[in-house]
Amino acid sequence: MEKSIFITFEGLDGSGKSTQISILKNYLEDKGIKVYVTREPGGTEVGEKIRSILLDPDLTLKPWTEAFLYIGSRVENTEKIKKKLQEGFWVICERYMDSTIAYQGYGRGLPINILSDLNRIATSNLIPHITFLIDIEPYKSLSRKKNFDRIERESLEFYDKVRKGYLEIAEREKERFVVVSGERSIEEIRKDIISYLERKYI
Repeated sequence: MEKSIFITFEGLDGSGKSTQISILKNYLEDKGIKVYVTREPGGTEVGEKIRSILLDPDLTLKPWTEAFLYIGSRVENTEKIKKKLQEGFWVICERYMDSTIAYQGYGRGLPINILSDLNRIATSNLIPHITFLIDIEPYKSLSRKKNFDRIERESLEFYDKVRKGYLEIAEREKERFVVVSGERSIEEIRKDIISYLERKYI
């Protein structure tokens, strides 16, 4: 079994990331694995304050302001992730560098090459071992939401672009990405994730 693994979960809002992360954490801990769960934006004191700005429905942010805030949160969170990996934890992060490319790149139309450079700086080139992309149609994911934050109030057209971005990133990075259909039951999704990890790492 690998000593420490960095796992990220990506996908649209309402795709089921938080639910699957909670299930996976419990499964790994039952196996005797030390697990640290974090999220972006957030994960640190600074990151959580940045998160409150980014998701505030009463605020309007310019696309680059939004991007730099996400990147700033990532700088802080990456340091904590690296520390936990060095301590032998399996780290599970809800959203990471791919979210910036999908949302601010494909969704907002910011230059992906510049966002990729900023990601490399923010992460010190820390790349997840595996990224689970829970893929779902935007109208289905948003129909699961009751309270909408600033990002979640975007149009279906915006979310179509974000989904397209995620799928293109996954196609380019097949060694890292596992695309899982989020339009099935929680149990079916869980089985896909666990079986993959058992084959590869456990």
